Amino acid sequence: MDLAERKILASWVHRSIAGALPQPGLETSDRLYRQGEPGFTTNSNWALADDLGKIKTRRWKIAVETPVFAELLRAEASRTRVPLEILPFPLEGREVDAQLLSSGVIGGRLVILQDILQWSGVSEMLTKTPETRRLLFEIAAQSASTTPPGAETLAQFEKAASAEWSLVPLARRRAPLLASKRSGLGMSFVRSGDIELSPMPK
Repeated sequence: MDLAERKILASWVHRSIAGALPQPGLETSDRLYRQGEPGFTTNSNWALADDLGKIKTRRWKIAVETPVFAELLRAEASRTRVPLEILPFPLEGREVDAQLLSSGVIGGRLVILQDILQWSGVSEMLTKTPETRRLLFEIAAQSASTTPPGAETLAQFEKAASAEWSLVPLARRRAPLLASKRSGLGMSFVRSGDIELSPMPK
């Protein structure tokens, strides 16, 4: 896919998630980092595509790791008649247009940035977005040391990712760590190590 197609597909997925809200523990994201997290800047620029007419001009293939997102996108594609094929993980050599990945935020840091290059097919897909790929290798190298990636490196990564529409922020979901079926409550980490009790997503 070229840059314009990546932007159209990502914008459609973002709007599909937004259209399915409200859902307990789920909200859309319009930037990689939140205030208080390393790398946050008010200058991040993720302007969604205005014209999504081209979303129906071809068949899209997306690998979706998390069932809640697979179900949501499948329902929205059916409703709007978008030609979408959702494939499961692992890819096992199959080619896709995009992967919808999920990871955690621990200590205010996006874990996915440190290990995403080890995920199936990601490094190959990012060959068309060289600056994103270069900075991910830099982040991975820094993560292997005792000092985690600095805020400046993380901010540079978001700038590159938004320019190339490569690793696009779509949503955040509060995933329970501990839960009791009787209480209907889940315990999650939020922000920088805080713990929050919230209703379990159904």
